[in-house]
Amino acid sequence: MRFIQLHHRGWDHHQELPRDIERLAEIVDQPSAALVKDLKQRGLLEDTLVIWAGEFGRTVYSEGKAKANFGRDHHGRSFTVWMSGGGIKPGISYGETSFPSTSRVIRYMCTISTRRFSAVWESTIPG
Repeated sequence: MRFIQLHHRGWDHHQELPRDIERLAEIVDQPSAALVKDLKQRGLLEDTLVIWAGEFGRTVYSEGKAKANFGRDHHGRSFTVWMSGGGIKPGISYGETSFPSTSRVIRYMCTISTRRFSAVWESTIPG
């Protein structure tokens, strides 16, 4: 199975989050959805695993004072990943953090190693 990895820089929002997140979302949302839609229309999605992830999560609370140019700090214990195709069951959510601080995982911790193994397992890439 072939794979590619795409990077999009500029997601480190320690400041100017309200302005920058909207701009970056506009840049990646439609192309990401178009990729999945195109793969599905061509009958390739079932044999292709699309993984959309970042290097870490973000805290839910403001870094610094809550003002127009606030940001959010890194959160190494919880982050969002979405996957499509490749045998992944659609519409599921896995894991939960404490609220509102998200300081700890309280249900179904998934490590990076576990996530990588799951992707390899689902895509039948020899590991």
